[in-house]
This record gives sequence, structure tokens and C-alpha cells, in this order.
Amino acid sequence: MTIKAILFDKDGTLIDFADTFFQACALVIDKLGEGDIDKKNALASAVDFDLATNTCPATSVIVGGTSAIVAQLWQPLLNHPSATHLAAQLDKYFDEYTMESVSIFDVTAPALKKLASRGIKLGVATNDSEDNARRHLGLVGIEPLFSYVAGYDSGHGPKPEPGMVTAFARHAQTTPAQIAMVGDSINDLLAARNAGAVAVAVTSGLAGSEELQPYADHIVDDISQLDELFF
Repeated sequence: MTIKAILFDKDGTLIDFADTFFQACALVIDKLGEGDIDKKNALASAVDFDLATNTCPATSVIVGGTSAIVAQLWQPLLNHPSATHLAAQLDKYFDEYTMESVSIFDVTAPALKKLASRGIKLGVATNDSEDNARRHLGLVGIEPLFSYVAGYDSGHGPKPEPGMVTAFARHAQTTPAQIAMVGDSINDLLAARNAGAVAVAVTSGLAGSEELQPYADHIVDDISQLDELFF
């Protein structure tokens, strides 16, 4: 198998999802709840977020979904006039509340630099917004390693749709079959398979190998094992 380019999910793959987003999600719910305990509990329940522990399972829409999907779930609870406008607000709030908490895995930068030194083109495909993704990557010092960054709002569709993967293939001037899509969620792996790319699961996020195995061509602990896997 010849892999010419690697497309990474962001949260749970490059960035520590729990450290970066759990507290931020609690703050967003608190802000939208405006001191109303019942409203905050309803918002948390709608996205399977536990306010007692400030955690959520891998199946939560907070983990694998987009702000647009969360907005659709929260709009009726907030009597908000526009899900589109609410999604934009959520992107802003999550951007604000994760600026201090964004945390990179120790293996991320060394692994990426090693892959880049081989001439492998690197990209990011996230269900976060593109602007938020670029800020996170910049804050942890790895944005220059990527020639392609796409979010749910970049015009290619969200994962598990194949659009971000096929757009990256065009950018890298190769075929999806020569791209590895690396991620910690089922949506990441389905995006790879829907595009005809190689699906690589990492267990550095919230999902375990048993959950990911049915959708993955390969499973590794974290991205430091990619060099040995492919090269």
C-alpha cells in the first residue's frame, strides 16, 4: 500500500478532546441556560453531557457532530429563532472557551514532523469550524505542518460525508485510495470509507478499539504509530 498523504481529525486525534472541550461545553451550557437549572439540564440531556462530572461518552454529538447539529437540538429548548444563527453563536462560544484549555497530545508534534520529513502531505478534516480549527492548531504550534485544513463549514460537507476527504485528495494531487484518514470517531472512519480512503482509527480519543474496529482498516494507539504502520 502506498500512502502519499494523511488527513487527520483534530479533536481526540491531534488535540486532547477531554482537556480541551469538556469544561468549555459546561461553560456554553451555563451561558445558554442563564441560571435556569431546568434549562441547563435539558440542554445537557439533549447532547448526552453529564453536568455532574462535565463529561460525555464517545457517542455524544458534542464529540462527533457539528455546531449545526447541536444547534438543531438546542434551538427548540432555547426558543431561538434561527438554528443557523445559533450554530454561529456556538462556534463563537466554543472558540472563546477553548482558547485557554486547548491541549495537544505529547506525541502529536514529533509524529507530524516525522511524517512531514518523509514528504507526506498532511491535512486536517474536522467537524469543528475551520476558523476554530486553525486557531487551535496555531495555539499549539502545529498549523504550519498542514497544507489543508477543512471544517464543517468549509464547503465540503461534514463527516461522515466524503467531501473533505475527496477535496484533500484533489489538493494533494492524488487519489483517495492513496490517502489515510486518521481519526478517533466512527464519523472519521465512515468519511474515509465513503471516499475510498484508508480508514485508520486511533484510540487516543473517547472511543475504544471495540467501538471503532468494525469501521477501521487499521487501529493504532495514537498517531506516533503511523510511521511504522505505513513506512
